[in-house]
Amino acid sequence: MIKQHKFQVGQHVHYKPAGAFGRMQMSGEVKIERLLPPTASENQYQVESLFDGRRRVVRESEIG
Repeated sequence: MIKQHKFQVGQHVHYKPAGAFGRMQMSGEVKIERLLPPTASENQYQVESLFDGRRRVVRESEIG
């Protein structure tokens, strides 16, 4: 069963990368660009940083 995405396209949220690798990435405000299918039962999103414009794919647990 696919869970509904918690956030919507265009919404601004805070990105906090998880795990050891996440400490090397910059956290901060991002904009939801696309809703992506779940991986390992967790929804994913394509987001764009409001600080530097970089885009990345993040898990729902990394944003809020």
